[in-house]
Amino acid sequence: DSPASPLAARGRTARLPLTDGRRTYVPGFRPITDAENIQGRLAVNDRASGDMRWGALSRANRNGLVPTRGDGRYVQFEVRIAADEVWSVFHGVEPEYQPAGEQ
Repeated sequence: DSPASPLAARGRTARLPLTDGRRTYVPGFRPITDAENIQGRLAVNDRASGDMRWGALSRANRNGLVPTRGDGRYVQFEVRIAADEVWSVFHGVEPEYQPAGEQ
């Protein structure tokens, strides 16, 4: 018997308000994982209820940043790890963000 190859994995955060009572602009995020071959996407919504609006999947760059663009009062992150990727830990994400409308 040969060892089984790792399966693809997907992790999502909860719906998060990153700035108190304001819209938040998110240009990207870093998955906290030892996986190399990863993709991610961002969802936004201005209400605590209702469907999140998911953006397209983006591949993490060489600095580990998943480039995304979105703004809303609530955000949610998704990370996908490819099948056959050797990894042992996924802790969550480190978002880059600022209140929307600020530079």
